Amino acid sequence: MARDDVASLSAPPVVFLQLSRQTYITLATDAVREKFSKYIPTGFSLDEVWFETAAGVALKWHIPVGVLYDLYGGGTLPWALTWHCQKFPVASVLPCPSVDTVRSLFMNQWKEALCIKAGDASGYNSMSEADQNEMWSAFINNDQKRFWAVNSKVQPPTPKNVALRVYRPGVPFLQELVSPTSEDGTPTTLETVLKSMLPALFSSSPLYPQLDSVGAPPGEPVVLMQGMPVPLCAAVADLSLYLSHPDNFLYIVVLSK
Repeated sequence: MARDDVASLSAPPVVFLQLSRQTYITLATDAVREKFSKYIPTGFSLDEVWFETAAGVALKWHIPVGVLYDLYGGGTLPWALTWHCQKFPVASVLPCPSVDTVRSLFMNQWKEALCIKAGDASGYNSMSEADQNEMWSAFINNDQKRFWAVNSKVQPPTPKNVALRVYRPGVPFLQELVSPTSEDGTPTTLETVLKSMLPALFSSSPLYPQLDSVGAPPGEPVVLMQGMPVPLCAAVADLSLYLSHPDNFLYIVVLSK
């Protein structure tokens, strides 16, 4: 808990939480607030809660926890964060007044990714309200079996595009419409996507001496998905199938050495 936010003469404890990579950090607020209940100042409001890294980065709650960790965690566990309940950084973080805000954002991103993959909104439009409620309940309870039982109902049998986003620390994410195959019918690879979206970082050809290797040579960017380095020769359609987040987006983290 931030020292300036403590409304007590005694120091608050250090709180340890184990969070799913797929969730949003704001959904951990209740668990943290319970531990800090004796130290929270009068007039506490949920829309003032935010998390900060040891390096002073205010975390954007609308990005999945695992992606935030890959961007700013440095590969170290436990990840030390500071919990704030005052002075919300409105210039850099979206306001989040309630859990309903998180749900609205998740469902909008889920719908966007589904439309990208299918080429239209038919999958979302055919989904019942009961299924939407079931999917959200499964998501916030980290029940993957229940979640994918609903999510799989509306997935296009043959995706027209790959829904992906490329993240780098401290800059806006990149997003383009990516076909699962190139003009000659061969699978679109991760290397092809990164050379198109980040030509200044990925310009050499071939990029790495051995594209089937997941280890980047010294000085080359590190590419992570779900916390793991991935081979640049991998087809993005396969990566999307196995490594996408529950919102159906494939999150690609690029770190410069």
